[in-house]
Amino acid sequence: MSNFSLTLPIDLTAAGVLTYSSVSDPDAGETPWVSGGTYAKGDVRTYSGYKYTAYGAFAGRTVTPDNDPVNWNKGAPTNRMAMFDSSATTATTATGSLTVRIRPGNFDSVHFYGLQAAGVTMTLRNYSTNAVYWTKIFDMIRPALSLWDYFFGSYPSYKNQLQYSFVPSVNIELEVVFTGSQISVGNMVVGNRIDFAQTWGGAQFGATITPRDNRVYVADDFGNSRPVGLLKGVDLDVRVMMSNNDAAQAFDAIF
Repeated sequence: MSNFSLTLPIDLTAAGVLTYSSVSDPDAGETPWVSGGTYAKGDVRTYSGYKYTAYGAFAGRTVTPDNDPVNWNKGAPTNRMAMFDSSATTATTATGSLTVRIRPGNFDSVHFYGLQAAGVTMTLRNYSTNAVYWTKIFDMIRPALSLWDYFFGSYPSYKNQLQYSFVPSVNIELEVVFTGSQISVGNMVVGNRIDFAQTWGGAQFGATITPRDNRVYVADDFGNSRPVGLLKGVDLDVRVMMSNNDAAQAFDAIF
């Protein structure tokens, strides 16, 4: 028997939530938008955490890309902000270590998806007094399961990590330090966990789980379509069966 639960995410891109990231913005290979600049068709510039591509050539415009959809096409987030969007297929990457600090208000759950790191250290502290309330180190490298695995096998990292049951407190800052030779964080979700009374054993009729297709399809001159861009992702469309009362509670909680 298992309990059904969900985490209501907090917008980590809201003003004042992300207080520090060791990833610069713009990062290496990213070019910021400049007011009044000259741009050619296909130029990519960053603004306010996202990448924008110029539809055509223009110059002298002072309207920011987020408010100029006629000239700019909004694309993926920048490297710094990729781990905070709603998709695990866009990832923040770093070499050696990656540190972020956030002040999301009250929360009790932290999730990581699409994670590649040797270790993760989470610390809760009071940002006014700098007093540390809690810290924990997670070893993300899977241990050897046999002698053969120990001597000849590889040691892949766990891709997901969950920590919950934090006690809500005031003036809390969460610091997360990822370590490893090559680090990639697909999605970091911070929020509040809701447990539902509904329990069931095994799959029930009507329950499905399907990978969500994040690919973009383009058509050639003959009408044939092919996928481009992100060819696979870990986002899932999950459907379960539950009672009317639990369904109403879930709907109210999400919407």
